[in-house]
Amino acid sequence: MGKAKRVCSDLYGYDKIKENRNLGKRIGVLIRVVDKKIEFVVQWLKEQAEQAGAKGLLVGVSGGVDSAVTAFLIKKAFPTSSLGVILPCESAEEDRQDALAVVRAAGIDHVEIDLTPTFQTLSQSVKKRNLYHYQYTLADATGHPIS
Repeated sequence: MGKAKRVCSDLYGYDKIKENRNLGKRIGVLIRVVDKKIEFVVQWLKEQAEQAGAKGLLVGVSGGVDSAVTAFLIKKAFPTSSLGVILPCESAEEDRQDALAVVRAAGIDHVEIDLTPTFQTLSQSVKKRNLYHYQYTLADATGHPIS
């Protein structure tokens, strides 16, 4: 038994070394499967953009997991033609910062348009017209009812 193997065996036990080796193989297989899935989605994005006559893609970025994954996928599909759109609407500053962190990490360009004034104008217009009889409940961006 070599010195490194003996040290590992002494520290962790030989069974642990074998277990870790098997775990490493399983992780390697998992990584290959995930890479294939990513390539499938990236190819699909390219095809959809081509069919639409688009030269790139954009994603609405909230800072959540879904939009973060999508931001990285569109960057992979269109490395120089990807755009993140951040549309805060009565949002917490932390949410805006999360969205900015996503576009920076993904390496995509971004634009930010605050929809708060537009939303407030719309909700005031609905209130003035007394359109509540449609059984709609107005809610803010976080889903909380607006009184």
